[in-house]
Amino acid sequence: MIETQLEIVNMIPVTYCEYHGNLQTMHNFFLCYRKQTDRENAKKLFTSLENVVTLVGTPVVYWDEVCAYATDSFETGRLKSIENCEVAILLLSEISLKPIEQANILADEVFLEYEFIIEQFLSKKCLLLPIQLGYYTAEGLFKKFRPAPISVYPNEMHCHPKSPQKRTIRETMTELFRIQHIRTLSDKEYTQQIIDFYNTNVLNA
Repeated sequence: MIETQLEIVNMIPVTYCEYHGNLQTMHNFFLCYRKQTDRENAKKLFTSLENVVTLVGTPVVYWDEVCAYATDSFETGRLKSIENCEVAILLLSEISLKPIEQANILADEVFLEYEFIIEQFLSKKCLLLPIQLGYYTAEGLFKKFRPAPISVYPNEMHCHPKSPQKRTIRETMTELFRIQHIRTLSDKEYTQQIIDFYNTNVLNA
């Protein structure tokens, strides 16, 4: 069953990216985020990235709200998009990670994306760029992202039926936090850091 989920992806035919209007299955960037907490950050980042210029032109960015595929199923939609991206960007905020602490008993769609992205990254099929999102308090003070101790994540498998089940929740989060993160100060700053990362690690690799 574990292998079947990954094998299905390779059998999926090419599908349309409706927003970009052609048989565009390779996106330069895939935005992974929790809609309930970080939608506005994802929207701003999508707009920013699609209006900058890399060494080879304007990047193509997958944002689920505009790049929906013709099918609604996970395997032929977001999973195929993860498989066909060059860089997966994970928007991480303290509140967006909280549900993962219970992913052993409550299936979590966002963590499911983390699992497949981590597998793609470790298989050297895409690059991974986590972005730590800070926030402003009611008093206008900027608070940096502070990750919870890794021990808060269960050392058990994700209960989602589509989970690849290759690592426990804690092991997946450990892999994620081993990767160099971008620590945010402003939207403009991390957009430029993403483009610099792409130019260096993709275009000049």
